[in-house]
Amino acid sequence: MDNSYNCVICLKDLDMDNGVLTPCNHRYHSECFFKWIFKKRTCPLCRKELIAQPDIEERASLYELRRQIDWESSLYNTLRNNVDTLDNHILTKKKELENLNSQVHSRQNQLVTIIERYKGFMQSMQRNHRNRRRRGLLF
Repeated sequence: MDNSYNCVICLKDLDMDNGVLTPCNHRYHSECFFKWIFKKRTCPLCRKELIAQPDIEERASLYELRRQIDWESSLYNTLRNNVDTLDNHILTKKKELENLNSQVHSRQNQLVTIIERYKGFMQSMQRNHRNRRRRGLLF
């Protein structure tokens, strides 16, 4: 028994490992079949309807699903924009913080220099005061 088939869409050999069998028992390459069924709702060979037109209730459900998807998509885009804005704000604040840290470090160095000079000045004043007291001078 011959188990080989040809896809009537592309006319190439096919096996069922890479094929589709329709309810009307026709075989096609999966890729060929889904390209076809995306455009038409019928079997490519016998034209039997494979996908029925949605009834009113299904259309209403589909419409409601589309509205829900559109709303969620809009919400997602809004949230994505908010996240991007917050990321930019965080980067700006990080740069400001780095600048402030640099200024604080600079001021700390200036204060250390001033304190060292003040200590030197005070030590010099204490030495002068001791020397004056030794010599008998009060001031």
